[in-house]
Amino acid sequence: MYKGQPVSEASVMLVPQEGQRAAVGKTDSQGRFVLTTLTAGDGAMPGKYKIVITKTAAVEAAADAAEMPDITKEQAIVKPAAAAIPAKYSNPNTTPLECTIPQSGQHDLGVLELKD
Repeated sequence: MYKGQPVSEASVMLVPQEGQRAAVGKTDSQGRFVLTTLTAGDGAMPGKYKIVITKTAAVEAAADAAEMPDITKEQAIVKPAAAAIPAKYSNPNTTPLECTIPQSGQHDLGVLELKD
């Protein structure tokens, strides 16, 4: 959740702090996700993780897109899309989110509330 709204189409990664493998997932329209480590939906291995979340804002085509120069030419400048959530969540060194996955089966991370 960010600003009281679910964050859809965001990438979620559990970055291992103890040598296990990373787990990844993608949020749906309700902000829910299922993690994958080795096979689809298998979850995360037990251990400590930093939680990294990334999402870029959608880019809309300009109204005069047909008249714009060919962006494949060398002189074209491409601007990166703006982040749709605060940048601190996109780096394992700055994200305040962390979790511990227990040895005993499934674990629900609960609601991850992103703040400015």
